[in-house]
Amino acid sequence: MSESNFCRTFKHELGSSPNDFIIEERLKVAESLLRNPRMSVKEAYLASGFNSFSYFCRIFKKKKNLSPTEFKEKSNIFG
Repeated sequence: MSESNFCRTFKHELGSSPNDFIIEERLKVAESLLRNPRMSVKEAYLASGFNSFSYFCRIFKKKKNLSPTEFKEKSNIFG
């Protein structure tokens, strides 16, 4: 299967591109880690597979409408 055929089939079956799917899964992991009061934002972004802190913050805010720090603060308040 060619790369383009794989991407087309993936998007048809799951409704998103492979790259978008991976980002969403990494964000789910990051959310889970950020709910841990002992986990820093830096540790969470590294553990969730992001290589760039600025990219992680930008994509997190775009998808969740909160910065990772804001998300962490709110999730630890409401626990």
